[in-house]
Amino acid sequence: MSGQKSGGNQKSERITFGEFSDFDIPESGGLDRGHGMPHAQDRSMYYGHDMEPQYRSIAVSRSTQFPSSNLSEPLQSVGHVSQKESQLPRNKVEGSDVILGSLLHGETLKPAVNIPDKPRYVGPSHIICNLALDEVIARINSQLAAIHEVTFSFDTEKLTWNAVYLYGAVRCELEISLYKDSEAFMVHANRLSGDGMAFNNVFSSLKHALKATPASPPSPASDPDGWYMPLPPMEPLLQDEALEALRPIIAMAKCSMMDSRTESAKILCDLSSQMDLHPLMSDSGCVVALVGLINEDYQYCNQHALCALANLSASLCCREQLVADSAFLTDLLELTRDGSYSCTEMRRECARMLANLSEGQAPTIVDAVGVDQASSWMRSVETMRDDRLRLHAERAKKFLQPCI
Repeated sequence: MSGQKSGGNQKSERITFGEFSDFDIPESGGLDRGHGMPHAQDRSMYYGHDMEPQYRSIAVSRSTQFPSSNLSEPLQSVGHVSQKESQLPRNKVEGSDVILGSLLHGETLKPAVNIPDKPRYVGPSHIICNLALDEVIARINSQLAAIHEVTFSFDTEKLTWNAVYLYGAVRCELEISLYKDSEAFMVHANRLSGDGMAFNNVFSSLKHALKATPASPPSPASDPDGWYMPLPPMEPLLQDEALEALRPIIAMAKCSMMDSRTESAKILCDLSSQMDLHPLMSDSGCVVALVGLINEDYQYCNQHALCALANLSASLCCREQLVADSAFLTDLLELTRDGSYSCTEMRRECARMLANLSEGQAPTIVDAVGVDQASSWMRSVETMRDDRLRLHAERAKKFLQPCI
């Protein structure tokens, strides 16, 4: 609020509120009607005994509702806020969205969300951006959704994203937070666990989307289109040599130590991405070893094992072993449903595996799980919330439907 003397015969105090509302209080008394304020019948309401102006019932209330239509919520007021007042323009104060409420009636708006201030210490993985709040949120949501290996959950009250990157043997958990930073916003990403290179690439893509700094030429290790540095070509192994190399990995999968079993699932997951190795993995017992790991929820061992089996299900030689285990098929059907963001990518891989198995083995699957369970699962396909999960599930349903 600022005061200044206006020129002319009649002096007045000009009172300015924000950037859009101002009115004059003439020293002779009353309010200037030229600025839309009611005439003051009782000057004591606005002046003290010493005839100096007094400013009463001036409310500046903070509201952190998002301006965009898909994120906003109705304004929550302590008193009554007229429709005209609720449409007053918004300004930015200290990086947060505020609305100026009634100036004379003392009404204030209760904030639904408080944007936290920047913490005392932040790591190097942060971005300062001068965009509007709704634009920052929209860009982060859009960029995370564009990375197929990332699934996330957005907390609208804390303005925090919890995300998981899962691609085969590579898994990373990260948290993204939004803070006020003077007149701008700060987006801070924190790697909670998992692969550091995956985190770096997700952060780099967010940085590019928010356009916080000028774009720089990507390096091979941080290019979002090429997730890893290229490896030198490997000479092909003879079948006997390959079987000998797989034997200790399969032994790790059956070891009593969970760390060894988890590492074996990751190794087999990497190998399963090469289709030319599928017949060898099928003959060496890798499929059976991976099926034995799908219930091990230690360091996400089951997620890596299921991702490996989804890759192997693309080959006919591996499908025959998978459909022969009725207990595995029952578990697979239950995993092909909506779930938490932390296991969404794994469930998508399960749906892809079920679709691959159903393409040529639909009668065997229905006989193994039972008609009632298969019918119940097919009815749930239409209500699946995840689009990519539902896409694979609908393909599986197309093959299973004639067998019911």
